[in-house]
Amino acid sequence: MFTYNSGFCESVKSAFWVILGKAIPLVLMILWFISCRHCRYRVILVPIVIYAFQLFSAIKEDIIYVDTYEMCVIIPVVIVTLSLSYLTRFKLQDKIQEIEALEKGIKKPSDYFFKD
Repeated sequence: MFTYNSGFCESVKSAFWVILGKAIPLVLMILWFISCRHCRYRVILVPIVIYAFQLFSAIKEDIIYVDTYEMCVIIPVVIVTLSLSYLTRFKLQDKIQEIEALEKGIKKPSDYFFKD
């Protein structure tokens, strides 16, 4: 049907092993990113991008050394993702402090009956 010529892997089994070793964690990370409800879900983008670059490098046949130069490409994505995550954290901290300040000013119904 077709032939498989690899510049990096010696056999189809090892090529399949390398590709699945990158694709399975990538799919799981994407599912986690989609289903995550927490405010820091953007941090999951960092390993997603790393696995995507590694999978692309593993599929590309003319690259001899897999997982070598991806860091130069991934560093800007990591910086942007982490800065967005910290910005979100600081904004949430401000909102939490505002809510706590409002709660101190509001009297609870039990405060009328039990005085200090």
